[in-house]
Amino acid sequence: MIFLQMTSTLSLSPYRIFTRNLRKMTAVGVSSPLSSSQLTLALFYGRLFPNNCLHFIYSSYSLHWLSKVPPALYDEHGKSINKGKVYISESSPPNVSQAYLNQFQADFSLFLRCRSEELVPGGRMVLILLGRIGQDHIDRGNSFLWELLSRSLALMASQGALEKEKLDSYDVHFYAPSKREIEETVRRDGSFETERMEMFEIGREKENGESYGTRVAMTVRAIQESMIRLHFGEGVDLDALFDIYGRMVDDEMAEAKGGIKPITFVVVLKKL
Repeated sequence: MIFLQMTSTLSLSPYRIFTRNLRKMTAVGVSSPLSSSQLTLALFYGRLFPNNCLHFIYSSYSLHWLSKVPPALYDEHGKSINKGKVYISESSPPNVSQAYLNQFQADFSLFLRCRSEELVPGGRMVLILLGRIGQDHIDRGNSFLWELLSRSLALMASQGALEKEKLDSYDVHFYAPSKREIEETVRRDGSFETERMEMFEIGREKENGESYGTRVAMTVRAIQESMIRLHFGEGVDLDALFDIYGRMVDDEMAEAKGGIKPITFVVVLKKL
């Protein structure tokens, strides 16, 4: 995620680039005449910029990633209350979905508070994030893709390819909010008004001869590979895991009940 900070002071450099990706930062530095002092590596939760310096902020596919796995997923003995699952599922106790919602609200509220301090009055934000259609956490959208990853890991565990005990303690730092949850968090923060909010279903057609399952598997692997390897050990066969996962996604897409329908929200907020 890259932010451009525009300034009106002629004696200063006209812009700074802030990025949370070191490779992007290096690439920008190589291709532009900026000194290292003009490039700042930062996380998007917490403060990034001086007060009242921005007119526009754009966040693309970031805010569904939580700052951490919700601590409430573990009991007082450090044992998972969501055993065998990496995310909210039909078998999860109710406090699992509540733990994820609480973490999302805390993170999103912090994001809104910090960005409101950095934006000028009337400044706008465009946010793109994954979500879900209704209030039910168990749907056949983004949440179901994590259910299929749980099933893929469970199959690998049943084959002895990874430790079952480690599966019980693996959780993703992701949350697919509903339209209502986003609106309520914005309203509770009180710094912004929602100018527009649209919901889109992500395209699922073949691209370059690759099935939808293959593309989803590649995307999820890019995000989860390092964390899975760290948690389960270097010996885990990631090629086998994501081959299983991709085939499961394609099988579900072929089902008559509608396949899988991931949802994306586009939100336009104006600072009050």
